[in-house]
Amino acid sequence: MLWYPLQIPPSGHSKHHRQSMIFWTPTPQEIPLTLHLLQLVQKKKYDFPLKVDRPSSLYVVSKNRQRYVVKTYHRRHFAKTLRNLLLLPRAFSAYRLAYFFLEKSIPTPSPIAAVYQPLVGIAHLITPYLPAQSLHQLLPHHSAEFFPPSLPRLLGKAVGKMHRACVFHNDLKTSNILWQPHPPYFHFVDLDHSQQTSVFSLRLASRDLSCLLAYGGWWAKKWGCLRFIRSYLQANPLPSSLRDKLFQKTLQKTHQRRLQRKSLPPQYSLPF
Repeated sequence: MLWYPLQIPPSGHSKHHRQSMIFWTPTPQEIPLTLHLLQLVQKKKYDFPLKVDRPSSLYVVSKNRQRYVVKTYHRRHFAKTLRNLLLLPRAFSAYRLAYFFLEKSIPTPSPIAAVYQPLVGIAHLITPYLPAQSLHQLLPHHSAEFFPPSLPRLLGKAVGKMHRACVFHNDLKTSNILWQPHPPYFHFVDLDHSQQTSVFSLRLASRDLSCLLAYGGWWAKKWGCLRFIRSYLQANPLPSSLRDKLFQKTLQKTHQRRLQRKSLPPQYSLPF
């Protein structure tokens, strides 16, 4: 069976078949809620869309005065090659990694269900709605007084903790980091491309740091890049040889390739 990984939900979670769908849920009680939310999205009775696009769309839906986010992965999001057909659909991968994040005390919205519809090649991921804004939305419009002075330190600690657990986001830009003015301050979202490895990966760590410091280069200069890096290394203490290789060699090369590939202007260069 090509979708054999769908047989292996996270430990303690349930897998169910219903209405030509495959469900992963923490318990069977989430299935009626999941079906109801999907019906509301199908009938376009959602509160408002967060994003309507391919390869995925985001909708905010209400049920019993509670809001949820339904992320729909369209057909184009599933790879055509045999190698990638053997991998999990992104909704199930994001579901599994979200619970791994939570096990390691890395803040992220706790998924309610992942759903796959094999006949149409569409998947869904359902999470609670967090009334928070991304750093990408907040930083350009607020002065330093709006944020705690420890913002770079807190963000460096959060990213360092994630990398210490050998988990790498792979799309770590400010639009994928939600901020709230009380602990835990940050929530990482959009885990579709995230990877979990058995050992620390210089390549994946440099990709995360390059993405965050490139697309947030202006905030890094404004809010203190060195404080971010110092806090990152405190949360993820690397041997000196590995640390030097990461910041003096691997990260620089990764970032230069990103600048060339994306044709980014000079202000997106590393702020150190």
